[in-house]
Amino acid sequence: MELTPAEKKSNALWIGVSQATFNFAAAMVIPVRASMVMANCGGDGKRAAKVLSDMASYAAVCEIFGGPALGAIGDAYGRKVVLLAGPTVHAVLHWLVGANPNDVRINVLDRAVTAVLVGTTLSSGAASLADMYEPAEQPAELAAAQAQMGSMFSLGLMFGPLMGGAIAAKTSPRRAFHACCVFYAASIAVMLTKVKETHKVAKRKAFDAACTNPLRFLQLFKTGTLARLLLASGANDAAGFGNIYDLAFLFFSDECGFDAGEVGRFWSGWGAAMTAGLAGAKTVIPMLGEGAATTLGNLSTAATFYAWANAKNARNAAGMLLLSLPMHARSIVVDSAIVREAGRPSVGLGKGATMAAVGNFKALLKIIWPRIYARLYARSPASPFYFIALMPLLSELIVRSLGKRAWAKGDHGKLA
Repeated sequence: MELTPAEKKSNALWIGVSQATFNFAAAMVIPVRASMVMANCGGDGKRAAKVLSDMASYAAVCEIFGGPALGAIGDAYGRKVVLLAGPTVHAVLHWLVGANPNDVRINVLDRAVTAVLVGTTLSSGAASLADMYEPAEQPAELAAAQAQMGSMFSLGLMFGPLMGGAIAAKTSPRRAFHACCVFYAASIAVMLTKVKETHKVAKRKAFDAACTNPLRFLQLFKTGTLARLLLASGANDAAGFGNIYDLAFLFFSDECGFDAGEVGRFWSGWGAAMTAGLAGAKTVIPMLGEGAATTLGNLSTAATFYAWANAKNARNAAGMLLLSLPMHARSIVVDSAIVREAGRPSVGLGKGATMAAVGNFKALLKIIWPRIYARLYARSPASPFYFIALMPLLSELIVRSLGKRAWAKGDHGKLA
């Protein structure tokens, strides 16, 4: 049955509420898991870095195959199946980790599987909104609903680490894993009682196993411009949140003497800086133009991670957060340029297929980055962050090699 405008608005709100509750729960363990692994490794940071890098690599493999498969399941059987899978599977696995804090195998399984579900839960929420507000017919309504959901999702990242770190510092890491299950249950309750299915049966597609092809990104090498933009995007991803948050705990513990509560406060500050930076990017990109905004973002990223490598206390960490404010514009611009280039008649890829291929490429890189960081960390805790600081400079060199071809209107102008 077709939803009325009022029902669509209400449904969009409750989708946002369920996303916020889910991400809050998932973010509670961000400052906690690494401390648990550190304890399992007898306080040996270098050994813990190796274990955490293995976890991240396994998670990336699951993401390569599991993410597209779950998306295809949503297309075939409805969005709520995938939306409910996120908090349900998280709750079961997190409870098992809390019940077995010394079993590294359960922790590895939890890290690998749940990493896939965070992304697919968010993308399924976005797909639900697109079901209600057809992009070609109601773009303004869709943009407003997506902005609302994105803002509510980011609130989880801002406050989840704060609570999880505080619980771990005052009690134990295992208690944080158990406490987050309460919020997963709340997300499930909202999904079951308030959120309506949006994907009509008539529009559903049969499940296609070909969607899990790990080499989908190769279709983005059809032109030299597109290939270089993809490489620039990949270099940017070295500083991706999912690649560094476990490493951050080890660094802050070894170099700054932070406990889980202090690391949680740092990640809450990072979430706030990310939210502010993304909001500011909407003004900065049109004002400066794509080229200048990308350069500013790349320089900000390099400065942030250089400062991180030299951080020794909470004051230094706060300075890093200020430096990071402009860094989030770079990925928006480069990914927008990829979609635009891929949509040219000579390439002919749609937006969905393009972003899926970009995600596939970044997932492959997630297998590599953590292993590089673990080896560098074994040399010195600062080494991975110096390495990460070089990547945005590499990205800048790549996009500069394209001249004005990469940007909207061919003149480093405003976003198309």
